[in-house]
Amino acid sequence: MLAFLKYQRYKAKHKPQFLIPYFFYILFIVFVYSYSGAESLSSYTLTSIGLFAISVWLGIQNSKSELLNEKYIVLIQLTRASTYVIGKLIFIITLNLPLIFIALIYPLIFNKFIPTASLNEVLLGLYAHISAIILGTLIGSFALVPKIKHLKYLYLMAFLLIVLTILKPVFINLYPFTKYVLWILPTLPDLEGSAVQLLFSAVTISFYSFIIFLILVYLFKHSEE
Repeated sequence: MLAFLKYQRYKAKHKPQFLIPYFFYILFIVFVYSYSGAESLSSYTLTSIGLFAISVWLGIQNSKSELLNEKYIVLIQLTRASTYVIGKLIFIITLNLPLIFIALIYPLIFNKFIPTASLNEVLLGLYAHISAIILGTLIGSFALVPKIKHLKYLYLMAFLLIVLTILKPVFINLYPFTKYVLWILPTLPDLEGSAVQLLFSAVTISFYSFIIFLILVYLFKHSEE
């Protein structure tokens, strides 16, 4: 597994397209904090939503970057398809870690919060961003499945999925009947709720992440049979 992760890192160094999502997210951070006086929890919620979109993007890029012969050589070395998927997921999550650091530290360094964020609020922000990259990475990594990877409008479909996931609470509040359809989409963390709501959100995100992971591994394994 360690050799596989090193191989992924080597490939990423030689593929500048991975820098494009980084560039857009940093621009997004600068835009969000273009003025001082922001409220910490709402700002961290917003930047975690942005990171969710970037994680989906990186997940798709990484999934599409491997050539077919490279993939089969790696699969033979790893022996298990599930190990390959886990390695891909770990790599993309690791790739996102510097963006979490930027999202959490940038407003603190430049005093964008009024009042200054407490340690608890920063930790909640960390939870929101980690949750966002896990969900985004899982969803983007469905491009590992060949039939999904070669879809003609994959990026457009991913964009629509991101928008629906972000706006899920809005749609359900405006049109309650949509909850019977949108329940299939994960819910992103909202840091402005009560402690009970935050706990429920954490449990729900963990459940969705586990189910999405199982589905991803199942689809990938069967695509290779």
